[in-house]
Amino acid sequence: MWWFRSLFIALFLTSCGFTPLYQPTNAEISNALNSTIVQVNLSNIKSKEQKFAHDIKTTTNKLLNDNDQFIEPEYYFNINNISATEGAASLERSGEITRYDLAISLEYVLIQSTTGKIIAEGQINEIAGYDTDDSIYSTHIAAQSARRNLANQISKQIRSLLINIYNSN
Repeated sequence: MWWFRSLFIALFLTSCGFTPLYQPTNAEISNALNSTIVQVNLSNIKSKEQKFAHDIKTTTNKLLNDNDQFIEPEYYFNINNISATEGAASLERSGEITRYDLAISLEYVLIQSTTGKIIAEGQINEIAGYDTDDSIYSTHIAAQSARRNLANQISKQIRSLLINIYNSN
């Protein structure tokens, strides 16, 4: 009798139509984009932005090419001219800075690898902020975390942009 109850519960749970919340809403386009290899390239990057540019490139490559196999790319996504500005966002009456904003701007060009035709080009702008603390170390870690989160935001924005372009073609 216990096996019948276990079988009933197993069948009931698998046939209820449950789908996880984190599942992509447009799975066919997402899978097609993952199989359509896009190579991310960097050019005209200032020396002080090299690490941030590399973070964007590796994060975007992880999102787009999750199988880590080298296949001749169908598209080149070239990232150009990354500029980062950091400024005070919040001041105390004493003149102490309590929050910084980090603004990133980059230009991109999507090129078809076989024809060299420019498919899309534009600019991406993102802003993130972080709080300061009495400790220099914790402020430094907060700034690093803000940069890492900003790289993730930009990578997800690039992926969404590519899905929209792929969907319209």
